[in-house]
Amino acid sequence: PKEVCHWYENICELNIALAERCVKAGAHAILFDDDIAFNSGPFLSPQIMREHVFPFYARQVRAAKRLGVPAFFHSDGQLTKLLNDLVDVVGYDGWQSVQSDVNDIKEIKERYGDRLVLWGNISIDLLGRGTPEQVRDAVAELIPIAAPGGGFILSSSNSLGWETSASNARALYDAAEELGWYGRGEGGVETHSRDS
Repeated sequence: PKEVCHWYENICELNIALAERCVKAGAHAILFDDDIAFNSGPFLSPQIMREHVFPFYARQVRAAKRLGVPAFFHSDGQLTKLLNDLVDVVGYDGWQSVQSDVNDIKEIKERYGDRLVLWGNISIDLLGRGTPEQVRDAVAELIPIAAPGGGFILSSSNSLGWETSASNARALYDAAEELGWYGRGEGGVETHSRDS
């Protein structure tokens, strides 16, 4: 633990300095990343994370908020056992890479949707092996679940890699353009669909 804390201390200071530079250059949000989970759950127990890791995350989040920008967290994997801490204790504003095959975005949206922006959830496996029609269908299924009320950024569940075909990446963005967007409807009310 002593070595881990020393390592996190250095990373934390580096991340805060980088966040300051990014905001000064015009960034509207900061994304801190630190993969902390397998598909089956966290790498370390919640207790170890609370004691040795989350205090550093919280320091980074406080720094981002002092800079006037929201703080997002990236980790793929199954994070259900850690979400309460990441939202309520650490204070993240958003979670990037909500991995669709191991996290139930509907349940997460119902539980945290008023406090946590969800970003991702289109399977990178689907983007690599599926068809453009399957990608469009996945977007059409996801938007009504994750977009209502705001706080959703449609994206892949992780970085697009070499295995993602150009036609599937294009299908993701075309479906987003066709099926969902945030704007102001009548009376300034947030909407999520062109038909709203």
